[in-house]
Amino acid sequence: MPYVVELRDGGRAQQYLLLAESYRGRDGSFGQAQLHLFTTDGQSLTQPTNPLNPPFRGKFNAGWSLGVGDLDGNASNELLPYFPNNPGNEIVLTESSRELAVPQSRLIVLRYRSGAPVPKPSPAGSVLAPLDTIVTFPITGWLAAVADLDSAQDGKAEVLLADGSDLLVLRLRDYADPLFRSGLPFDTAYVWRAPGEEITNVAIADLEGDGRLDIVVTTTQATYALGSMPPSPLRIIAPPDSSTITVCTRDTIELRWQYLYSGGHRVRVAFDAASGTRRMLMSDTLITSDTARIGIPARTLRGMTGRLVVWLSSDSTVRDSSGIITVTGGRMQLDTPASSATIVAGSRTMIRGSADCLDSVQVVGSFDGGRSWQLLSAPSPTTGGRFATMVDIPCIPFSPLGSSDTLLLLSAVGTSTTDTTQSDTVSLRVAPAPVPLDIRTVSPSFCCQYQVSMQAGQALCPQAAVYVQYAPSEPWMLLDSAAPDTVTIRGRQGSSDTLRIRWACRSSCLRTDTVVVQGLLRLITAIAPNPVQRGQDLCRILTTPRSDAAVTIRIFDASDRLVRTLTQNEQRRAQQMYCDVWDCRSDSGELVPPGVYYVLATASDGWESFEAIYVR
Repeated sequence: MPYVVELRDGGRAQQYLLLAESYRGRDGSFGQAQLHLFTTDGQSLTQPTNPLNPPFRGKFNAGWSLGVGDLDGNASNELLPYFPNNPGNEIVLTESSRELAVPQSRLIVLRYRSGAPVPKPSPAGSVLAPLDTIVTFPITGWLAAVADLDSAQDGKAEVLLADGSDLLVLRLRDYADPLFRSGLPFDTAYVWRAPGEEITNVAIADLEGDGRLDIVVTTTQATYALGSMPPSPLRIIAPPDSSTITVCTRDTIELRWQYLYSGGHRVRVAFDAASGTRRMLMSDTLITSDTARIGIPARTLRGMTGRLVVWLSSDSTVRDSSGIITVTGGRMQLDTPASSATIVAGSRTMIRGSADCLDSVQVVGSFDGGRSWQLLSAPSPTTGGRFATMVDIPCIPFSPLGSSDTLLLLSAVGTSTTDTTQSDTVSLRVAPAPVPLDIRTVSPSFCCQYQVSMQAGQALCPQAAVYVQYAPSEPWMLLDSAAPDTVTIRGRQGSSDTLRIRWACRSSCLRTDTVVVQGLLRLITAIAPNPVQRGQDLCRILTTPRSDAAVTIRIFDASDRLVRTLTQNEQRRAQQMYCDVWDCRSDSGELVPPGVYYVLATASDGWESFEAIYVR
């Protein structure tokens, strides 16, 4: 059977021909019900053999009840990317009709869209066909009409279903409504019943000339002019139907409704969760006033999202629902520090984050991957959904020859009168605290003897382990395992022109690496810029061999791991300056983290030199 339908495919509304192919199972006919779309001049917009642009296919031995209307309404009603608003009308179908009841019939909403394909939620990578469904929903009964009965500002048309003696008026929920996303796409706006009769026809017309559409119902016994869809005598005032609110478990939800008829009324109150479950809150309770107000402890609905529903005990069709309510306990999230964030042990730092439904927040930390936690801050109040608290970074002991830093996990613990909640974790790199040192050359300077001591007035640690390294590729040598405040270092014959010294306070977070440049002719003559900004600057390393030699230049980190080889046994001429460039990347091509690095230049004549590079 052909229908003329008005649809809007991207541009202005225009008419199309919709051919409904039905099979009634009579006279031996057998086949699958299908819908084919054509332009008014006969051009086929769907092709049965084209998998990218097929007709819409229904059940076998089924027909169609068909209507057209704008079910999703205003353009603001969308949930991208899966549910963009469809401009103009949709095609509304049921597989059952007035003449034929089809088992497991569905209410189907179709749209035609020939532009960019709309993705499906599943399976991954799949898209909708141009003529395809927005939503399907199992029903009993058949489609009687589609019309905008209430002329509301949402611009939505209603769907009228006839089911025996009942007439149901359904309205498509907003795409963002949790109930829509949980598989309950339609809200029942109105129910009319004719007990003992069967509805055979429904018509929509403005019978009174008042500009409002009226409903005319014909049954097996009579014809009823229902007029405009009457408003429900029971109306929820707060929370209003159009609202979306979040409440804390410590709060009380205020539910207010108005009953338009005088006298007492008995009601039932429930919370319909988006998951499809219902929690009864009041059962057959007598309300003596026209306007009722009750307080619902939010903690009884903890972790749920849905709507409050009120209906008359004597007639469940007289009902109304609230806006969407989400009940949450405390929620927190720490602001994520920069991936390169490093802080010094024993220092203080400000930690910030978001906090909902909480009164105060404390920060805890773990140095063992979350197995044990210690308190790092005093309680701080939350203000406007945010918190900021000063955290004391513990002065944890660092091994003298261990890693250059360690990982600290931070988490926030928030409390309220009803909840205690812990946030996710963020990580910080914690480095040893520096030891202020003085380095003095002991006369005569050609003897390469140096005196290293803590700066005057600094009583940071009573004893320290002091090490020296003559080249990055060599092991650290222990000079004194219990130095009080001063140690003397002597150069080594044939050593490079740069010595590296480590001063590590025993059982403490204090540890410093420093460099002593010996008064010799140097293979590395300059490094610039230094410090260097990773990802932005190029670090240029200048070398001048004293004789013709093969030169190798390598970069090491603070833990003596080889990071990058810039040149390997490259033959260079004496007394000529060479420039090698380091882009702050490792041999694998990754940017190195901020910290102290060392460049080691060695020549085949036995001459070597190393210098520190500070990467930011």
